[in-house]
Amino acid sequence: MTINERFDKVIKELYKGNKRAFAITVGVAPTVIENIVGTRKGNPSFEVLYKTLYANANISAEWLILEIGEMIKLK
Repeated sequence: MTINERFDKVIKELYKGNKRAFAITVGVAPTVIENIVGTRKGNPSFEVLYKTLYANANISAEWLILEIGEMIKLK
């Protein structure tokens, strides 16, 4: 699974597919998210990765960046 597909999975599972809600929560423009998960499939910047993990503290950094382990951190 690519990092773009992992972002898409986060959006589908945690935001019911609402890219705009995800973008607002993370604090980036919706076009930034569309560039990552849309047809362009651009790589997310460090800032977008950081903001995603900061805004969604339960998402595993290892899973989002390296696809190691599970999406949600175990408590």
